[in-house]
Amino acid sequence: WGYGLLYALVVVFVTFGLFNVIGAIFVEQVIVGAKTSTMLMRRNRLRDKAFFAGKITELVKVIVDVQARSAGMSRTMSVKELFETAEDISISPELWERLRQEPRFCEILTELDVPDEEQHSLFETLDAENNDIIEMEELVEGIARLRGEPRRSDIVHIIFMLKSVHQDLRVLDARMSRQAAQGCMRRTTMGVRSDCTDASMLYAASARVAQIPDDYHSALSPSASD
Repeated sequence: WGYGLLYALVVVFVTFGLFNVIGAIFVEQVIVGAKTSTMLMRRNRLRDKAFFAGKITELVKVIVDVQARSAGMSRTMSVKELFETAEDISISPELWERLRQEPRFCEILTELDVPDEEQHSLFETLDAENNDIIEMEELVEGIARLRGEPRRSDIVHIIFMLKSVHQDLRVLDARMSRQAAQGCMRRTTMGVRSDCTDASMLYAASARVAQIPDDYHSALSPSASD
């Protein structure tokens, strides 16, 4: 009977082990399916332009209502009048704080998939000109870009924009240095005492950095004519 008891224990442990493995696989598949379903729902919501337009309309209505209450006015508006009024509203830090205290305002931002951690610093994020003013167009465009999780395309877009700005600044620096060197050469040609060494060296360095065409260098030669 000892061998029979040992066999029974082994069968019980193996059976429980198999059930645990099967249960773990089932739970894992359920979790993966739930995550996939949630991601698909969020993706469809992000692509739903009608949903976004409706929520933006609600958001604009909240902003107009808060602004009207602070000015002591309140009346029912059509959608056209609502947006015409919103075009004249500039959101200041004081108005933003009042909006942040409106539960519906925060709810709409959450429904638009703007993360809670982004909502706290949203004003500073959208105030690109750093003048403590957010225009309604900036708010709508900023919310549209903040929706959902960060994407690689966002980072690539920023990298290409920075490269373009960097190249424009290098070319601008080269042109300014060229003009300075040409002005110095003109003064020398006219007999005005001037030291063109610094200007010429500055232009040469800028030209190398910006990789401007070689024929630009001929403008600095003593025999060049303007």
